[in-house]
Amino acid sequence: SRILTDVVESISFFDVAPIKLNDADKSILEQGNVSCITASADQVFVGSPDGTLRLLNQSFKTVQSWKAHDSGALTTIRHIPHSSLLITLAEDLPNEPVLKVWALDRPDKKTGIPRCLCTVAVTNGRKPFPVSAFAVLRDLSQVAVGFANGAVTVVRGDFIHDRGTKQRTVLETDEPITGLEFREANVTTLFISTTSRISTLVISGKGQGQPARTLDEHGCAVGCL
Repeated sequence: SRILTDVVESISFFDVAPIKLNDADKSILEQGNVSCITASADQVFVGSPDGTLRLLNQSFKTVQSWKAHDSGALTTIRHIPHSSLLITLAEDLPNEPVLKVWALDRPDKKTGIPRCLCTVAVTNGRKPFPVSAFAVLRDLSQVAVGFANGAVTVVRGDFIHDRGTKQRTVLETDEPITGLEFREANVTTLFISTTSRISTLVISGKGQGQPARTLDEHGCAVGCL
């Protein structure tokens, strides 16, 4: 046991290298200026409390920025792997959170800003609670949004061509939603974690419409699923 511990402690899991930023880019990443962040293979996407979205290159230099949401703070960004699609979600309580889908490879001819393909206000039964979890299918056909009041809303539709979406509250609990993850197989299953349990819910295919099934009576904190 002691030998194993020594071996594990000697393994370098990460290579750490300092990054030198110019004053302009350094201010962007300062505390208070970043409300969410994610990355693709060659870009970093940074959301700000004022709704501004910034694209940084691999040297952490800003290559583009624009006001992605007119009101509210950008709290969620997701890049769809192997695509040029980006999802943003902004919150401005007590209003409903607003989700947008962007085509990074289709800039506007006048402004150069990526084209917004779809805008959707996500419902939570008109209850003003913050978003606490988010998940999206790889083909962008369904999005799941979890709220701090224990509700989960699934949005289905054609986000890319803006042909309409439908929303349904698939779960209501008394515990804050702390994590959401999709599993795609013969059926599409949504894994849901709260502060006190982990459950599964079939949202597409055989078994759809059945109640959520509890997997574990131990939950997890936000972001741990």
